[in-house]
Amino acid sequence: MEAFVIFLLMVTVIVSIVSCVTKIKIVDQEGSAISKQDRDSGDDVDLDTLLNKLADKIKSMLDNNDPYTVPSTDLKMNNKLIRVSGSMEESQVLDASSTRIKTHTVRENETYFIGCNVTMNLFHMMGKYALDLYLIEQVYITGEGDFRISLDDINMMTVIEVTENDSTLLKVKDLHLKYDVGDVKVAVSGLFGGGAVGKLVGDVLNDLVKKIVTDYNPLITRIVREIGRTWLKSNIDGLTMTNVTEIIQQFIDEM
Repeated sequence: MEAFVIFLLMVTVIVSIVSCVTKIKIVDQEGSAISKQDRDSGDDVDLDTLLNKLADKIKSMLDNNDPYTVPSTDLKMNNKLIRVSGSMEESQVLDASSTRIKTHTVRENETYFIGCNVTMNLFHMMGKYALDLYLIEQVYITGEGDFRISLDDINMMTVIEVTENDSTLLKVKDLHLKYDVGDVKVAVSGLFGGGAVGKLVGDVLNDLVKKIVTDYNPLITRIVREIGRTWLKSNIDGLTMTNVTEIIQQFIDEM
């Protein structure tokens, strides 16, 4: 389940990459802000073109790094759906090259709608884990061993809603998110020390994860959406669209 949440966050990062490098380059906002009369009406076209170039770059990186080795990761999460403490090591993501990314930007008055659709035919993540996990405040699972999670026919659509004030400064208003997954399979060894009990719990966990992904879709969406929205606001609010396009171009050049 934790790996599935990581997958959702990973896709949100791809979708929201427009903001992830804003700390690389500090821009003088006061000097960069321009009046609405002087603003270039081609900003929307430039942003749309840049995001398409960025999507192509990300796709190329995924193609050239399949499989991808994930650095050792501490697992910490605490919300209504899941509470977990542990770690993942020697993990790999496979079949990320099946990813397809489409972006489109629309501007209505002073609001930008920055949309992205990410599809993946397959997603596999495997490695070693150690964790203490609570699901829905009812199920407790502990273990240490190998894990593998497989997802088929993944589709995620996001729209970042950004407003621009009279000083041309941006503010993230909302992040809209929707996802669908065709099938989920989870295989975990070493639960409760392994043996017959561990295998039984592993089978139950596989069925439970499938049920959670389906029945708790709105809750998972809300959790990931809130995490993504907070992250975007901390990186985009207060910048100008000129700042953003410059940062995206810099990121494309350095990839």
